[in-house]
Amino acid sequence: MPKRLFPDALNERKNTKTAELLDHPLMRDNFGQGARRCPGSLVVTNEVLKMLAQLTLDYKISPPSHVKILADVQHVAKPIVSPLMPQLNFKPRN
Repeated sequence: MPKRLFPDALNERKNTKTAELLDHPLMRDNFGQGARRCPGSLVVTNEVLKMLAQLTLDYKISPPSHVKILADVQHVAKPIVSPLMPQLNFKPRN
């Protein structure tokens, strides 16, 4: 449940028993840890990497014209500083 990592959810459960369990470092990974780790986790990780590699082979990905350097990307500082990602341009490669 990715919603459990949103800032509102984190603030809501501060100093509770639920926070001790959900915010424990071993619970942060989607696939678990150690001997009880999901047996399909390596397959899924490799599939995602394969998909991203194929995407970069099939398309030329570029930022919009107004973004020349990384400093041009705007940021928002709500609970944490995060970038406002611009809409990327995807151009099929021949």
